[in-house]
Amino acid sequence: MSTRGNVLKASDVTLCALVCLAGVAITLLVLILFVGAEQRTVSVAFQLESA
Repeated sequence: MSTRGNVLKASDVTLCALVCLAGVAITLLVLILFVGAEQRTVSVAFQLESA
């Protein structure tokens, strides 16, 4: 029973780590997309002003 409990704990820790990493990766992707879109909007507005 103790070995099964340890295995379950290890898998739980691994699962939590994977979920946390996935959350961080998704957050970074959203931030990168948001910043990229913002930069594109600023560059387009700048082009419209200079035109």
